[in-house]
Amino acid sequence: MLILVLLSFALAADASQLLLERMRTEQANLRTLKARLEQVKSYPQLGIEDPVEKGFLYFEPGKMRLEIQEPEVRILVVKDGKYLLYQPRIRQAISGKLEGQGTKGLFPGLLTGSPDSFRELEKSYSVSDRGEETLDERRVHHLSFRARPGVPVYCQEIDLFIDKTLLLPVRQKCREGNQSEVTLTLTDIERNAPLPKSLFEVQIPDRAERIERGGDE
Repeated sequence: MLILVLLSFALAADASQLLLERMRTEQANLRTLKARLEQVKSYPQLGIEDPVEKGFLYFEPGKMRLEIQEPEVRILVVKDGKYLLYQPRIRQAISGKLEGQGTKGLFPGLLTGSPDSFRELEKSYSVSDRGEETLDERRVHHLSFRARPGVPVYCQEIDLFIDKTLLLPVRQKCREGNQSEVTLTLTDIERNAPLPKSLFEVQIPDRAERIERGGDE
């Protein structure tokens, strides 16, 4: 009986690694991506959640733009290993170096524009295979990641719901250290359509406050 249990764990680990490798290959061949997104932060311990944020996600290898349009505009651009978060309402721009899974306050998931995103995930987390399920009429494969002891990461747990046809995470959930959760869902996904280069530039007004964050903040 013990041998069967150990064998089932080994097979599940092999299956999750195979799926991650297929995702890695698919992302390596991905030239562009555009999708609608919904993002919500919830506090399960309190039974409440913030208003749902809606917008778009744009991706090219090495670049990403997450543009929230509702309920208020917020733009996150990741490019050349750096990020810029601009909030027009309060006229504030925060920038810094992308520090892998440990970047404070950032959860763009695997589509960070970083070629090392999968390596970071595998180095910083242990993976569990939750099997297949249906999500919004899509067949998805559910993988859960738990931070390894002593590794400084922003998301203590990550759940990926991977579309079996697209081999892309159409839902990503981050559980923070205080047990709050951020869930990002992608729909209307377009792959390899031309994207204007201007998407990955943000024009910051002269009067906006600029904050530069160091890696230890």
